[in-house]
Amino acid sequence: MDWQRLLFDFMIGGGLIAAVVSVFHFVSPLIGGIIAAVPVRIGITMFLGGIAEGSGFVLGMLRGSIPGSFGAFSFMFVLSRATRRLGIWRSFSIATLVCVLVVCIGLVMQ
Repeated sequence: MDWQRLLFDFMIGGGLIAAVVSVFHFVSPLIGGIIAAVPVRIGITMFLGGIAEGSGFVLGMLRGSIPGSFGAFSFMFVLSRATRRLGIWRSFSIATLVCVLVVCIGLVMQ
């Protein structure tokens, strides 16, 4: 992949994330969380990757996105349960470790 294509992909992805984050100012934190959990970035990444690299690339990304999605869910679950008791920094650290562990387990199981 050349640097121009990479730059284009980052601009598209960054623009989508910026657009989604800008919506957070107009909705409640609950709705903002729902919007944040929607797989905007992975969808556009697969779409652009499919155009550039073909369907085999997308299928490979899908294989990786399954344990990644379980890891993301685990991260959010741990963070939501631990933040009040442990504070943001400790709970974020623990949630990150759980996410990595879940992703590793998912990759081994594939």
